[in-house]
Amino acid sequence: MNIVGTLNLARDTYAIDTDIKNLQLNASGAQKIDPILLNQRESLQKEAQRLISEYISAEAAGYKLGTNGINENLYFNSINAQAFMDKDKSFSGDVKSDLWAVSDKKYKNLNDDGVLKALKNAYGDVKLFLDFYDDGTNTLELNGASALFGLDSNKDGTLSSEDELFYKIKIKGYDKDGNEKISRLSDLLNGIDLTKFIKDEIINYAQKETDEYNAKIDALPKNNAKKYLLEKKNIDYLDYRQTRNASNPYTLVKAEYRYERLQNDEVQNFFQKYAGADGWVDLRDNKVFNKTSKLINFAYLKKSLDGNARLAEFNPIVKTHEGLSEDFSYTKYQKQNFKKLYEDYMAASSEHYERVDELIKNLKDSGAPDADVLIAKLRTTKSSRMVSIENEFKAATGMSFSQKNLQRVKFGFENDEKATAYALKDTDAVVAMKLNKSGFITLRFDSGREIVVNELYSDTGSLNSLSKDKRISPNQEIQTMSEEQINSLDFDKIAVKADEAKNEFKSLKELGAKLVSRLTDNKYAIYLSNGNIMVAKEFYNITYIDKFLNGDENFKADRKDRFYPKVDKLA
Repeated sequence: MNIVGTLNLARDTYAIDTDIKNLQLNASGAQKIDPILLNQRESLQKEAQRLISEYISAEAAGYKLGTNGINENLYFNSINAQAFMDKDKSFSGDVKSDLWAVSDKKYKNLNDDGVLKALKNAYGDVKLFLDFYDDGTNTLELNGASALFGLDSNKDGTLSSEDELFYKIKIKGYDKDGNEKISRLSDLLNGIDLTKFIKDEIINYAQKETDEYNAKIDALPKNNAKKYLLEKKNIDYLDYRQTRNASNPYTLVKAEYRYERLQNDEVQNFFQKYAGADGWVDLRDNKVFNKTSKLINFAYLKKSLDGNARLAEFNPIVKTHEGLSEDFSYTKYQKQNFKKLYEDYMAASSEHYERVDELIKNLKDSGAPDADVLIAKLRTTKSSRMVSIENEFKAATGMSFSQKNLQRVKFGFENDEKATAYALKDTDAVVAMKLNKSGFITLRFDSGREIVVNELYSDTGSLNSLSKDKRISPNQEIQTMSEEQINSLDFDKIAVKADEAKNEFKSLKELGAKLVSRLTDNKYAIYLSNGNIMVAKEFYNITYIDKFLNGDENFKADRKDRFYPKVDKLA
């Protein structure tokens, strides 16, 4: 999905040119400034603007959660990604390659509102832009609603005050007289529910377009010479999850908001249906996840390096003819990936800050009238390479990027490389699974490793919702909290499953919860106001999505102060 707009440099360039002309005019009546010095100032100013603009564009792009594990720009690619990318890609016709089949097509599943460059809301149609420094310069136009997905920094499917750049977004429109007016988005709206821009039905466009292409060949008359020159494209051997993920905008949202835990009877039924005589379920060759299956994907709970538990989605199985070498080590693969990321970041950081320091010094020496403003902005910048690596660090570790966290992972590999490698984002794929007599589940990966988990989560195909105004996601943090911390939470925003049979959730506040106490078997006792005690294993976060992001409460200002389409004043 192309989410980044274009920088508005015209205003900045005009300002630079105006400064130079003013200097020349002022100099004509006094001491004349050397034209060479003026050219040097202009070059320095433009270079400063270029670095600032590069940084803003990179920050606005955000990061995408990995869904296919195949991207030549990634450090933590699938273990088979390189072999997949190196395969022969010469196919005839419009459908060109396997890489095409797994390439990003999420924009095709955005609805009409999602592809418009203007945002529709109760105030009228407006255009969005990022005013990074809140001064009207170095602004970045956002190409419609789809651009907002990149700004959803916590990946919860909403754009709100919890996202890093929310307060830097502004909207531009016109008043009824045709005069341009600009407002800060946060002054008018509490937030935006990004899922409102996704189509109701998610179409696998790689599959659809392949089927359409093959149908055209089949429709040609038998004696048509062209028919014998065209090669039909077969993508059925690819993991269906690869092509579906490539078309599914919901994969831009964290797994916690899309998956729900399978109940014990559901797990039992799954293994009874799919397991072989040896008890193993083979996930290869689309035996389980395919275009006719109701199952989309599974995930399991894993502990990240910061100690927090997060859902790890099963990666699609990337098939190659060569396979892995006999001496392949998953731990070494993960360690090498991080080592390269670490070294590249340190090099990119050093290169950028050396360039910035030199530019700051030269700007000071040049006497440029806007030097102080440019220098202040330059000190905040990072190169696009740095931002890209920081974003992948977030995706690979589940932690925000900082030098402290970067060193934390480095220290982890130096002291317990296997545990650290396993805690990072999986780069291998589950190819088989077995339900043990103990009730635990063994997962076997194509890297050769095996792990044991005690539960599975299943992709719902959209976001988990209790109703149109409530969205839920598993709360994994409670597992690491003290009882005091748990009882200090807002009980209106924490839910439990009140009725297993009806799959009914209620907030702790609705239940009349007074106190939560931890039991010894990973369960919790909830003491209710009526004197009863309820036992729960899992807690869920509640987001009141429509109440705050789509309902009347979402609009802070008077709707009468609306925006209008641009009018021609001369008409």
